[in-house]
This record gives sequence, C-alpha cells and structure tokens, in this order.
Amino acid sequence: VMRAEEYGVPSKRRRAIIMGVKGAYPLFPKPRYKNETTFKTVKDALEQLSDRYGNIYNHDLERAKLANELDFKRLKCIPAGAGIRYQKDELKYLPKRLRFDVDWKQISEGRFRQTRLQRLPLDAPGPTILTSRTMYYHPIEHRYLTPREAAACQSFPNDFIFEGSATAQFRQIGNAVPPLLAKSLGQAIKKIKFEGRVNKKKNITRSSIAKNAFTYRGAV
Repeated sequence: VMRAEEYGVPSKRRRAIIMGVKGAYPLFPKPRYKNETTFKTVKDALEQLSDRYGNIYNHDLERAKLANELDFKRLKCIPAGAGIRYQKDELKYLPKRLRFDVDWKQISEGRFRQTRLQRLPLDAPGPTILTSRTMYYHPIEHRYLTPREAAACQSFPNDFIFEGSATAQFRQIGNAVPPLLAKSLGQAIKKIKFEGRVNKKKNITRSSIAKNAFTYRGAV
C-alpha cells in the first residue's frame, strides 16, 4: 500500500499496488518523504501556478466562482483546512444568520455525509482529490478550485492539458494515479534485475503477505 504524499505528491492518496514479476522479485520504491514535516503542501502546489512557469492551462478563475451567495458568505467565515460536518463546526465558524437550516439531532449519525464548504489546508498535503469540482474549496480565496489547481495537488505538471468540460476534467484528475507516485513506481521497476526464475519452493504464507496489505478486524 503506497501513500502518494510519501513520494512528493501534495495531496493524500493511498493505493494498493499489486506487482507480478516473472524471473525476479518485485521491487517497490522507498518513500522519499517519511513524515508530515517533509511532505509537500497545498501551498507548494499552488505556488507553481505562476506566469513565470509558462502557460497555465485549465485555470479558469471565472468558472470557479460560487453562484450561491449564501454559500459565498459562509465560506468567508471558514479558515483553511476547515469545513462544516458536525454541529460543533457550524457553531465554531458560522454566525447564527448563516447557519444551515437543519436539526442536527435528526440527521443520521449527527453529521453531514460529506463535509460542506471544505477548504483545502495550506501548510499540509490536501485530502484525496475527488472527481467532483464542488467537493473542495480554495484554502484562502472564496471559490472552488480550478481544474489546474486540483491537478497541481495531484502533481501534474502545468503544461499537461485536460480536454473536455470542467466536469470531465475533474473526472480525469480525480481518477488519475498521481504522476509522481507513478514515476517512483516506474523507476523502481526499472531497477529490477532479472537473473532467472524465482525459486518456486519459497515458503509463502498468509501472514507474510498480510503484513504488507490492508488489515481488517478478525483477519489472521
């Protein structure tokens, strides 16, 4: 299980990678960044969106504006890295005149299913970039992300062009394997030395496989 942020991606994404190699042993890349103090941040990603880096594609600020005036006023009250999911969030960030017209005691599990008005953090990796353009908001400006900003959080270079509508672009970005994660994996695969067939008598046990996989309650 590889974590994208450990390979220079300024957003969090866990992916189970299965590798089958004939004639050698699999080789996975070692993490380049091992703790939160070294991870690339959303701020690092957004700083790359400067004219001095060349043409910036898929970065339409006009289409990133909020059409809902009430949500615009609410978003202005929410700091970077925060959003509204529980009643405590609403009470903390929103004045009474801007609060949601909901009975928190009647909502399933006492929370919104998805965090509303979720701003990206600034000085940390962002959450997993999803396929909807309305899931996340800019950490400082009062608007949605542009496709280019979402792509930067996925580690795409500025000159990579996404085609189609904004909806289609976000679907491509959200479904993608982060390029820096893929690059690290590819570099590791190139280092595999094929020296003949693997000894088929090697004792492979369930526990030896499970220690590097997801663990579930009740699993051996």
